[in-house]
Amino acid sequence: MIQKITKIWIIVIALFLAACGGGENNSTSDIAPSISPTDSDDLASLVVNTFVPNGINITVDPTYFDMGVTSLDDKLTQTFILYNNSGEDKYFTLTINGTAGGFRFRTEDGDRTAYYPNYFITSGSSQEFTIEFDASLMGTRQAKVVITALNTNGTIELPFRASVTGGEDFSVIPSSYLCSGESNPTLTEIDFLKVASGRSKTQSFKICNTGGEDIIVNRLALTSTSSGLQSASLSSDLFEEFAWEVENTLNSAYFDYYNPSSLRSFTEPTLIPYTGTIPDPVTAFGVVEHSTGGAIENIIVASGSYARFDVEFAPTLEAEAPEGQLYEPINYAAKLQVETSLGPVDIELMGATSGKEPVLEITYLPEGSTTTYTLDTESLDAAINFGTSSIFEDWITEDSREVTLTLSNVGSGSKNLDVWLSEITSGYFTYVEGSTPTLLPLEIATGRSEQITLTYAPTPEEVSSTYDLGQLTLMHTGGNGPQNRVTLVGEQDASTAVEVYQGVIRLKSSYEEGKTQNLCVFQIGTGTTKEFTIKNNSSLSGNTLTTSWSLGDTVGVSASPSSGSVSVEPGQESTFSVTFTPTGSAVDGDVLTATLSIENHFALESQYGITLPTYTVPLKATASTTGICTGGDGTPTTEMATMVVDRITMILAGVAMPATNPTAFKLQIPVYLDSTNNYAAIGEVPYDYTQQSSSNVSIFRPYNHEGSNITGDCYPLPDNPYATEDGMSWHANRRTGSWFGPARECTYEFEGRTLYGNEVGIPENGAQVVSENGENISVFYHEFVKFPAEGSCTPEIEGKIATFHLKPGETIPGKFQEMEDKAGIDGSQEEYEAINRTYQFDSYLQFNSDYASGDCVHSAGDTVSGDPEAIKVCWEAFKNDSSLIPAMGMREEYAYFFFVVEQGCIPQNAPGVANAPAAYQCSDATPDWNDKDTWTGFGEYESYADPKTGDIDDTKRSFTVRNVHLQGFFVTHSLNSFYGHSGKLLYSDLYATLTTKAVGGDNSSDDWQDLIAVNNRSDFEEDDIFTDINSDSAHNFWTEDGTNSEFTAGGDDDVDCFDETGTPKTLTSCRGNYMITSDAAQIMSSGEPYDFVNGKRGLLTGIASFHGRDQLAPSFAREADDGTGRALIFTLHSCIYEGEPGTDVDSSAGCYDYYWDNEEYRQAYVSHGLMDSVDDDKAYINYKIFTRDRDRFTDYWNYPNHYYVDQNLLVKTCGYGL
Repeated sequence: MIQKITKIWIIVIALFLAACGGGENNSTSDIAPSISPTDSDDLASLVVNTFVPNGINITVDPTYFDMGVTSLDDKLTQTFILYNNSGEDKYFTLTINGTAGGFRFRTEDGDRTAYYPNYFITSGSSQEFTIEFDASLMGTRQAKVVITALNTNGTIELPFRASVTGGEDFSVIPSSYLCSGESNPTLTEIDFLKVASGRSKTQSFKICNTGGEDIIVNRLALTSTSSGLQSASLSSDLFEEFAWEVENTLNSAYFDYYNPSSLRSFTEPTLIPYTGTIPDPVTAFGVVEHSTGGAIENIIVASGSYARFDVEFAPTLEAEAPEGQLYEPINYAAKLQVETSLGPVDIELMGATSGKEPVLEITYLPEGSTTTYTLDTESLDAAINFGTSSIFEDWITEDSREVTLTLSNVGSGSKNLDVWLSEITSGYFTYVEGSTPTLLPLEIATGRSEQITLTYAPTPEEVSSTYDLGQLTLMHTGGNGPQNRVTLVGEQDASTAVEVYQGVIRLKSSYEEGKTQNLCVFQIGTGTTKEFTIKNNSSLSGNTLTTSWSLGDTVGVSASPSSGSVSVEPGQESTFSVTFTPTGSAVDGDVLTATLSIENHFALESQYGITLPTYTVPLKATASTTGICTGGDGTPTTEMATMVVDRITMILAGVAMPATNPTAFKLQIPVYLDSTNNYAAIGEVPYDYTQQSSSNVSIFRPYNHEGSNITGDCYPLPDNPYATEDGMSWHANRRTGSWFGPARECTYEFEGRTLYGNEVGIPENGAQVVSENGENISVFYHEFVKFPAEGSCTPEIEGKIATFHLKPGETIPGKFQEMEDKAGIDGSQEEYEAINRTYQFDSYLQFNSDYASGDCVHSAGDTVSGDPEAIKVCWEAFKNDSSLIPAMGMREEYAYFFFVVEQGCIPQNAPGVANAPAAYQCSDATPDWNDKDTWTGFGEYESYADPKTGDIDDTKRSFTVRNVHLQGFFVTHSLNSFYGHSGKLLYSDLYATLTTKAVGGDNSSDDWQDLIAVNNRSDFEEDDIFTDINSDSAHNFWTEDGTNSEFTAGGDDDVDCFDETGTPKTLTSCRGNYMITSDAAQIMSSGEPYDFVNGKRGLLTGIASFHGRDQLAPSFAREADDGTGRALIFTLHSCIYEGEPGTDVDSSAGCYDYYWDNEEYRQAYVSHGLMDSVDDDKAYINYKIFTRDRDRFTDYWNYPNHYYVDQNLLVKTCGYGL
C-alpha cells in the first residue's frame, strides 16, 4: 500500500545527508555530580600562585573570596587586583573556569566575558578586575580565575564562590534533559512499549532541585494504578505503512539483482488472546538510584543539584504461544510514587508483553567502518546510509558501497525467529551473492544471529550528483513484527574515469564555439614547454588506459613532438610534454593557436561496449620575447570565472592581532565578469551543515584555532609547514613529518571514520542526525579523542558533545532568534544550554582508562551518556586538566568561523544582463542599474585608474561588489574559555562592499562612505575609516611586523610603504591592504586591482560589522549599547581563473606558479624532522609563506621545549595568534 511520503522523504534525506550517527551507548557507570560545593570547602586550600616561587613577583589581592548570598535572578559583584611587579611589561590572559555558570568578568565598557586575552599591564602597575555573578540557579556555585602571562613561567588560580537562596521547588524530568531548561517536559508517564518475557528495558529520570533549600527524596514506591492507561504498543496502527516507488533499475551489464530463494512463503503469525494467569503487573517494574544501583531512602538533593533514578521493566510471563501464533500484547501498568520532603509526585508506568517470543534486532556495519549501529525497529525512521558512490560520466560504474546487516533473535522462549527478505527488483540496491544466505526463511534460534549483505551500485544512464532510495522489508515471526521496513539511502557523486590537465587546469573534452584554452605565452626563439597530465581513475584490474594525442591546425607556432601516446595504469597518472615554438615571423603580442586532439581507450572497452570520448581542445597563447608567463597576457577575464582566495586576514575590533588563516588555505568563489559592460557579480558560497566539509574549497571558513582547544593551551595550529590543519593540501604525503611522539603512527576508528594520530586534529564533519519523537534533528557535536602520551594507541578518553541543534525547517539565524526570545540577550549560560540542548542527544564520554579530575571520577570502561549534567561536570573538569592538550595526545574536532555568501545579482535594467547565467540575474526590479546603493553582490569591473595620477591601465581591473550579504556564525566547539559569554555561540548578519579600491577614497573626499555597505554606514564615523598613521592601531594592524605588513598581490618591492628618505608613499597601495592618504597623516583599508599581466592577482578588502547581541556573542563580535556594530575588516588575497569552481578549476589551483620554498628553510625543516629531505615535493608550492607564518608552526610533542633557527622562529611550543 503506497502512502503519502513527504514527511518520510524529508526525514530520510536529512539522515542521509548527515554523517553516520553514533551508536547506542547502553552501559553507564557514572556518579551523580554534586554541582554545589559545601560551605565547609576551604577556599584558601585551593589558592595557587607559581609565579612567586619562580622568582616572578606577580600577585593578586585578595587571593580568594566568598561573594556571599543573594536571591534568584539577582547579581553579586566582587573586585580583585592583579599586581605586576615582575620588572617587565606583561600581556596577561585571565580565564574563569569552574563547573558552574553565572560568573563573568564585567569589563570597563560594560561587556561580560569569561575570557580576558592579552591584557597589557606595565611593570610596577596593577589593574582592578570585577567579577559579576548572575544568580540564575539555586545553590552554591564555585569557580576560579586562572591567570597566565605571555612567555612567563607561572600561573595564578584565584578561587571564589557565591550562593543563591530562595523558596523550595523541584521538578521531575527525563534524564536526557538539563535541569536548568525552562521548557523541559514534566515527566508524568513512562511507556516501555513491548518487551518479551525474560528480557528487560530501562529508562531514567531526574529529580531536579530548582529551589533554594535542600530537599529529601524519602522513597520511591511502586503501587498498582487505576489510571486505565495502556502502552502504545497495544495500538494496531502504531506504525504507518509506507513504501517507496522506485523507478531506477540496475544495468545488468555491470551489476545485477540477486535474491535468495524461499523454501516456503511467509505466513503472518496469528494473534491469539492469552487466557492464563497474569502476574501482578507491579512486580514487573523496579526502580533504583542510578549511580549506586541501590534502594532509595532519604536521599538529600542539594539546592541546584539533582538525583537520577533508573526504572526497569522486566516482565516474567511464563507462557509461550504455539508455533505459528503469538499472544496479543498484554498491558502492564503501575504507579511510581515519588515521595519528597516537598510532597509526592506520581509517574504512571506502562509496558506490554506477549510472554516468551522471538524478537528481531537489526544491527549494521557500513563498509570500511568498525562501528556497529543498531536500527530502531520501533521507529518509522529506520534507515541505512550506504554513503557516497563515485559514478563515472564517461565509463561504467565501478564503485559500489556495501553494508552488512546482522539479524539477531534477542527474544526468549524456544521458538526460532523466522525471517524472510523482500525481493529487490528495482532501485540501485541488491543483496550480495555469497554474503547472503541462499535460502529463506532464515531460522534464528534465541540468542543467535544471521548476516546478510546489501550493496549500493548505482548504474544510471545519465550521471548526476543525486540521492537514491530503496527499501528493505523484513517479514518475520517475531513479536515486534510481522514486518519491519528499512529505508536504504545512497548518494551518487558524478566524476570521470579519465581526466586531462594542463597544469592545474582541467581540460574539457569539447569547447563552445569561439572558446579556447589559454596557455599564456610561447617564447620566441627557444619555445615554451607545457606539461599535460592524463589520469586513469578506473580501479579495475588490467584496465590500462592508452592515450594517443596529436597537435594540428597550428597558426604561427610549431609543436615538438606533435604527436605521441602514453599508457596509464588504473589509479595512476602519466604526463607528456610539448614544446611550442613561435614561427620565425612571430613578434611580441602575436596570437598563436593550435588544436590538441586526444583519443583515450581502456583495455576493457570491448567487454562493456563503451568508447571513451575524444578530446578536441583549441589552444591559444601569445608570442613573447621573454617567455615569462606572469599570469596573463593583459586581457581581462570575462564571463564565468573563479576567484581563488589563498590568504585571508580579518581585523576584529577588540582582538589584539589580526585573524589569519594558515598557509595553503584555498577558497574558490564563483564570479560573473562582464568586461564589455564593466560590471561583476559574486556567486553564492553556501554552507551545507549536513555535509562533512573538510578539504572543501567551496566553503568560506577561516580557521579559528582557539575555538578548537578545550584547555586554551597549545592551540592546534599546523605543525607541517606545507599543509593546512585539515590536510587540504594537494600533497599526498601531507602527513609525513607531522607530529612527533609515540602517538604519531596511531590510527583509530572513531564515529565511522579513521583518525590519524599524526594529524593535528579531527576534520569537521558537519551536523549529525538524531531521530527523536518522529523528527530528525540535525545536531552539531564536538568530537574528541585523547591518545595516550606514550604506549598504546587506544584513546584514554573519547566522546562527543552536542553544542547546537536544528529541527527540520529551522535555520541558524532562526535558532539564535529563539534564544533571544526565550532567554533574552542577557540570559545565563544555563538558559542558553537548555535551549540549545547542550550536552544532550547522543553526547557521551567513554573512559578507556581510569580518570580523576575535580568532580569527574571514572573507572576504565565507564561510559557517561544520557545525563547532560554529568557530561557537563566532566567537560568542565577537562578544561582544567593540563594533560588534555595536543602535546599529550588530545585530538579535537576543528572549529571555524563559517561565512555564507548570498548570491549577487545583475539588475534587470543593466546592459547585457540577458547574456548572464539565470542565477546571476535579479529576480525582481529592486536593484536598479542607475542606483548603486540598491545593488546586492554586484558592482564595477572597470579599467584601473591610478588614484594619484588618474592614469588608466587596461591590463588591470578594479573590482567592486557592493552590499554583499554574508552570514557569519560559529556553532561547533565553543565550550571553552575563548568563548566566555553565556551563549557560547556566535551568529551575525554581515554586509560588506568588497573592493580592490581604497575604502575611503581620500580623506578630502565627500563620498568616504561610498564603499561601505549601505547597511553598515551607520556603524562607522569618518574617524573609523581613516586611522592615524602613528597610532597603536596602525602599528598593530598594518605598519609594523606581522602578516598584514607583508600582504600584497604584487611583488616584494610593493611591500615598502616608505621611500628611501622615509617619506610615506601617499595614495599608493604599498603593503597591499592599506593606502596612505594624500596628507600622509592617515591610512585607510585598501585592496589592489587585478593585474592581468602579473598573475591575474588582486587584493580585496571590505569593512563589515558584527551585530552580536550581548550574551549571544563574544565581546569582539558584540554590538555596543547604542546598536553600533563591532568592526570587522576583511582582506582577501586572490586571483582569477577562467571557468567555474570544481568543474573547470582544480582544487589545488593557486595564485602563483609552482616554485621551491627557500632552501635554507627546507634544510631547517629537515633537521627538525618536519620533512624527510630538502627535495620533499610538499615544499614545491604555489602560494606565499610569510615570515609570520613560519612563526606559527608548532612542535607539540617536544612541549615545553622549543627551538629557534637563526633569527626566525621556525617552531614554537604552542600556536599563538588567531
